[in-house]
Amino acid sequence: MNDMERCFRTVAENVRKVRLTYGLTQKQMAEKLGIDYQYYARIEGGKGTRKFTLEKVMLVCALFNMTPNEIISKLPNIDDNDIRDRNIIEGHLVNELDKMSFAELADVYDFICKHRKFEQF
Repeated sequence: MNDMERCFRTVAENVRKVRLTYGLTQKQMAEKLGIDYQYYARIEGGKGTRKFTLEKVMLVCALFNMTPNEIISKLPNIDDNDIRDRNIIEGHLVNELDKMSFAELADVYDFICKHRKFEQF
C-alpha cells in the first residue's frame, strides 16, 4: 500500500469512527453525505477503488464540527463493542428523539420529570 492509499484508508477509517461515535448506521451517514448507501459502504469497507472526495470530507467536517486535519490524521481507536461510551449513547438518543412527534417528546419529558432518578432536573 502506497502513501496515497494509506491516506485514503485513514480518511475512511476516521469517517467510520465518527459515524460510530454519533451512533449512525452506514445508511444514515450515506444520507447525510448525499451518496448511495452501497457506495458509502464500499468506501468505508475499503473495497474497490471508491474514495471520499474532498467535498465529502469537508461535509463530514462541517456536519460533525471537525477540522480536515482531524479527518486526515489518525484518530484514537474506538472499540466497536463499547456502547457505553457517552457519545455513542447520546448519538442514539438524539437519533431516536429526532424521530418523535412533539406529543411523544412531551410524554418523554413528563416521564423524566416524574422518575425519581431525574428529580434534580
